[in-house]
Amino acid sequence: MQRRSGLNDARSGRVSRWIRGRAPLAVWIVLWLLALAALARGVGTTPLMDPDEGRNAEVAREMAQRGDFVVPHLNGLPYLDKPILFFALAALSIRGLGATELAVRLPALLSTYASVALVVAFGLQIFGRRKAALAGLVLATSPLVVGFARVVIFDSTLMLCASASLFAFYRAWERDGAGWWVAGWAAAGLGVLTKGPIGVALPLLVNLAYAWSCGERARRILHPLGLLVFALVVAPWFFAVAARHPEFPHYAFVRETFERTTTNRMNRTGPPYYFLPLLLGGALPWALVPLSALPAWMRIWRERRGAGRAHAYLLLWIAVPLLFFSLSQSKRPGYILPVFPAVALLCAHASLEWPAARRRAAWMAATLALLGALVVALGMGTISSRIAVPELAAALRAAAPVVCAIFLAAALASAAALRLGSPLALIAGMALVPASIALSANGVLSVMGNYRSERALAETIRAAVPHEIRVVGVGVYPASLAYYLAAEIPVASARGREFKSNYIAEYESVLRERPDSPLRPVDWWREQLRSCSTPTVFVIKKNSQDRADLEARLTLLAEGPHYAAFGPCGEDAP
Repeated sequence: MQRRSGLNDARSGRVSRWIRGRAPLAVWIVLWLLALAALARGVGTTPLMDPDEGRNAEVAREMAQRGDFVVPHLNGLPYLDKPILFFALAALSIRGLGATELAVRLPALLSTYASVALVVAFGLQIFGRRKAALAGLVLATSPLVVGFARVVIFDSTLMLCASASLFAFYRAWERDGAGWWVAGWAAAGLGVLTKGPIGVALPLLVNLAYAWSCGERARRILHPLGLLVFALVVAPWFFAVAARHPEFPHYAFVRETFERTTTNRMNRTGPPYYFLPLLLGGALPWALVPLSALPAWMRIWRERRGAGRAHAYLLLWIAVPLLFFSLSQSKRPGYILPVFPAVALLCAHASLEWPAARRRAAWMAATLALLGALVVALGMGTISSRIAVPELAAALRAAAPVVCAIFLAAALASAAALRLGSPLALIAGMALVPASIALSANGVLSVMGNYRSERALAETIRAAVPHEIRVVGVGVYPASLAYYLAAEIPVASARGREFKSNYIAEYESVLRERPDSPLRPVDWWREQLRSCSTPTVFVIKKNSQDRADLEARLTLLAEGPHYAAFGPCGEDAP
């Protein structure tokens, strides 16, 4: 009996050791699955929001329909505000999946996934396996990254291109191989094709600063073969567009780049500290760890010409774009996104390397999580009562218990990390908050999407007039409506600003003269109303003074948060 008992004890001990050995791996797997699922939550169901998502999606749809992969078009007009790459990726996705929300959001989502993989690869090169895995998790659960992963906009794709370029350039500094210089310049070229000159400016500025501060020869950056590849990536598209639109070089370099950064002509200015809250808040709660170790970063910076070269490169990867965009007169939240891969790598290093900083961060994380739970539990009623959209207020109240529970779980995990001294407990608590909130916020996002999208209006119009129909914009252009109807919309417009396109507004008088132009005189819609012979629906702002003229002749078809649709008119109208 004693022998059998001893065997059972030995077997139990082996099982216990096996479980303890596998438990950390299981936690990592769960956290990664949670993070990757959170990035994709609602991508294919949330309506496209105007103005940005609707406009970019419609440009991609028209590109897929026209087969013109040189000049982007919006409502049949040239749209040269942004280069071709993002639109081309979305257009190819539409050709494969149809004109759906998922199709046009897929490039941003896949770019985010690729950026996460790239951060893991970079982390493996400079830090090792554990820090690389944590860096990828940090990037995948940083709130700003999660937010832009599901938006039809260029910033996530630019983050990927800039990260690939900076990663390749760093490897080139360390190994001086022509292949890495070529890869860095090729990725910078793709960044230019995504969002213009900023795609090459960011990697170039960071590496010039690195060369200056670390005693490297700056001219190594200008590798002849790398410059040739960069030109081969960018020049064919640039010259093809310039051949069709000779005004494009001046518009791209002077109006859209130089004046955007040096003047407030775009009405996108902000205070010099605009990006600091976005950087810190966009990386919460992970940013608490490096913030708890500021003296350590100063020591690392002093070692930048020796063991601290990789850390110095990452610090410059953050500081140089932050300074550049802070000095720029054009400011938008997504501009700062390309620095987040470096933020993720430094957060991972601090979390696993510095126990004292980790403990201080755990205290702060527990405190903030408890405060968050109290604010949600006690203040959501007051907050929701101040929201003018009843559906959004109701969605926030419905999500409040789940969010409160998430904050409490994060506080418990942080407290456990303090008691056990376990990095994994702190990592789990920090990853839990942004990933779980993203997974549980789909109801709120759907309500916001319905409020800022014209998907419901498009569905009503299609149900009322199932056959081919013309839609006229009375001083309005809801881009998401055009996308969901898969139709161009002639617009009665004075200045062409309804398209939210700087290029169209700049060259409005020239574009208006085109025979097929959708830009029509301000009162053109009145003539169409009087002489309407085919089914036509008129869309107008719901509070417009011209609404009474439509109400006198047509039936109100539908009314949303921003627009009203009247009609259809015409002999064949039902």
